[in-house]
Amino acid sequence: MRDQRMCDDLNSQAGETATMEERWKRAAADLANYRRRAERELAQQRQREREAVLRDWLPVVDNLERALMNRDTATLESLLEGVQAVYRQATHVLGHYGVSRMQTVDTPFDPEQHEAIALAPGRPEGVILDEVNPGYVMHETTLRPAQVIVATTSKAAERRYGI
Repeated sequence: MRDQRMCDDLNSQAGETATMEERWKRAAADLANYRRRAERELAQQRQREREAVLRDWLPVVDNLERALMNRDTATLESLLEGVQAVYRQATHVLGHYGVSRMQTVDTPFDPEQHEAIALAPGRPEGVILDEVNPGYVMHETTLRPAQVIVATTSKAAERRYGI
């Protein structure tokens, strides 16, 4: 009788083990399917975002093309006005995505936002004297550091600014 009960218990446990193993396999398959679906949806979302950005830039490209097509008949003044209008349009598109140009001149040098490409005599030490290439931020993230000329009062400052 005792052997029979042990045998029944073992059979019962084997059945439970098989059931649990089947549930585990099903859960693992569900997880794999979820991951594939999530990756596919993320890729699709990225593609939609890229398309939206590019759609917003197409009018800028169109206007540049128009300006180039009229270069033979346009006056220098009208070309300049056209380029200024396209520049405003481009900065508007950047602003729509939270991108703005850094203000650098007369601000303290910050290696997180600025790349010192030259030093020049000046005071106060470490203040940006001039901007060679503008930097841009998107919200709080630096997209491109500004290339700047930094005021210095000594030759030893070259190491400090990474030049």
